Formats: sequence, structure tokens, C-alpha cells
Amino acid sequence: MIPVETHHTRPNWRTRLTERVRTTVRGLRPATIQCNETGLRVTAFHHNGSISTTGVKWQEVNCVVYKRDLYTIDLVCLGFTTAEGTIEVNEQMEGWATVVDAFPLYLPGTPNRADWSNKVVQPPFAANPTTLISSR
Repeated sequence: MIPVETHHTRPNWRTRLTERVRTTVRGLRPATIQCNETGLRVTAFHHNGSISTTGVKWQEVNCVVYKRDLYTIDLVCLGFTTAEGTIEVNEQMEGWATVVDAFPLYLPGTPNRADWSNKVVQPPFAANPTTLISSR
């Protein structure tokens, strides 16, 4: 079973970028994403040595895919929104491909990656938000 907790506040872009740089410089492990038939779990490894885990149940989420403009590159992200808040994951996290490919299995009615990927990726540096599943 995946433990389910919710992340109530999302750090601003500057905090997330700073954390990414620290992780890269210090050689820390990137956050991981795991899923099963119950839900999604994200484990983050922080620069101070702590580890945090948060998760959501599939039956409780709305899911939107979008890009973040990181000045020189785009970062494809997924926002899983529940009544408790939003969990954001991105394509640089370990387990991204497995989770994205599993959407049609765990979230009936969700399009395959091939159906939404180009809508989000092109044109570069535009957010292109695309709702994958809503009204849960």
C-alpha cells in the first residue's frame, strides 16, 4: 500500500530551482515517483539529509500536465490536485516514464502519453496546460 499524505503548500519557483541546483551540486539523489493501483507516492531527498514522502489516491485526483519555463529549457510537469492541495512531479524525477505510461491503467479515461505529449511540448517555452483527468 502507498501511504497517503498531502502536501499543503507548494514552494515558489525560486525555492524549487535552488533545491534543484543544491541537489545537482551535492550529488543528491533526485526525487522518486512510484505508483500502483491505489495511488501515487513521491519521495524527496533533501540537502540536509532528510527524506520526505507524500502521496495521493487515484480516486481523489484531478491531473493537469504543463511545462515550466526554466529560462534555458522547459520542464514537463504534472500537477495532481486534491481537496487537500497539489502535488507536482516532473520529468526529471526517477520513475516519471513508468508513472506516465501507467495513467491509462490507473486513471481510466486518461489519454496515452502519445496523445498529449506534443500538445504540451510544442511550442517551446509556452506553459500549454492540458487537463488529463478532472471532475473526480
